Amino acid sequence: MGLRRIRVLFRDWRVREEIDEIRHRHDRELRFLCDAMLVQLGHWLRAAGYDTLIAAQRTADRALVARAIIDDRVLLTRDRKLCEIRDAGRHTVLLRSQRIDELVADITPRLGIDWLARPFSRCLVCNTELRPAPPLARSRLPPAVLETVSEINHCRQCDKLYWAGGHVRRMMQRLARWQAGDFT
Repeated sequence: MGLRRIRVLFRDWRVREEIDEIRHRHDRELRFLCDAMLVQLGHWLRAAGYDTLIAAQRTADRALVARAIIDDRVLLTRDRKLCEIRDAGRHTVLLRSQRIDELVADITPRLGIDWLARPFSRCLVCNTELRPAPPLARSRLPPAVLETVSEINHCRQCDKLYWAGGHVRRMMQRLARWQAGDFT
């Protein structure tokens, strides 16, 4: 067995050990920090109801690791160099895939993601927990929406309104597919 293969096996063993540690540390709901390469994954985790921060472009690697440690978040990244930073390993999950379905297939079993835990309970833009929309916010919607939709949610941070339209149904179907283990 070559030295390179031994390094890969050792790295994979350490990754599995670190993921087990992440799972044990998080008896409560997992919280995430996605680096700038994983914006789309971050939005899908928010859609599933996970507290997920998304790093801005050009955020320093050390700042990402520090934020993950301070906030007790799992840092998701494709940046191998980021994993070399001291203390990064305990808080970081290195992903290799490029496509969203492959990323989801990778993290779902590794981190025990429940894609239907609390769907559409967070703002997809700013990550704030959604609340039922107050009457003043509801009044901004067209009458046709108010007549056909009973549940309208509101983000107090960015003032965005959410309701179950066709886009939510399509997203729910995708979340349900992922929950069922269909990553195609």
